[in-house]
Amino acid sequence: MYNANDKIMRKTVLLLLFVTITMLMFVQCKKCKSKQLDDKNFTDLERQIIPYNGTETLVFKNLNGDSICFTGQGRTTRMNSNVEYPDHHEDECAGDRRNSESINVTFRCGNTDSTISIVLYFIKPFGEFENLKIIIFDCSNIFDNFYAIYGFYGDTILNTHLYYDCTYNYNYNITGYFNSLTLANKTYSNVYEFMIFNGHGRTLYYTRLQGIVGCKEMSGIIWYLDRIN
Repeated sequence: MYNANDKIMRKTVLLLLFVTITMLMFVQCKKCKSKQLDDKNFTDLERQIIPYNGTETLVFKNLNGDSICFTGQGRTTRMNSNVEYPDHHEDECAGDRRNSESINVTFRCGNTDSTISIVLYFIKPFGEFENLKIIIFDCSNIFDNFYAIYGFYGDTILNTHLYYDCTYNYNYNITGYFNSLTLANKTYSNVYEFMIFNGHGRTLYYTRLQGIVGCKEMSGIIWYLDRIN
């Protein structure tokens, strides 16, 4: 009887040991392997995609004799903390971590809520898209609320969807690049033409030297950059 109990005890111990080892192996496999990657920063040339220092005053006019002024609210550079899987559940691995640079310049029209903002940042600084940088134009309560997103590399702005199948609307397109372009009664050099197709013709004009130089509203009214103070 003693030997039988001894065998049962041994089997029980071995079974518990097997279960424990299996659980430890499972936990080890599920353990999150996360590391801090090197920072992602823009090059000096890429930072110049936004030509403003954030202290300027932008004066726009139209052919009706109207004018509007936007005063710079500053240029902000910061390092953002990112995780590889930002939508992970509590029991899932967040993946690797990485800091990435972002730049924001904002202008405000007097004490109103009309603003112009331009933002640079890395859309997802991990894996195959770790070097994908985007520029956002956000004109709120002015220029028909123009909002669009593009990619950039070096000193060139690109249609984002050409190299990243993202959720951003394909209606944000670069529809032209002009060595010389006249808006109303002023001529500018090396001008990008950005258009929102579902915005019935809303168009923004931009240069790397002067920034936003004009906008065409849905009504057809053209605002042009008269001067930068």
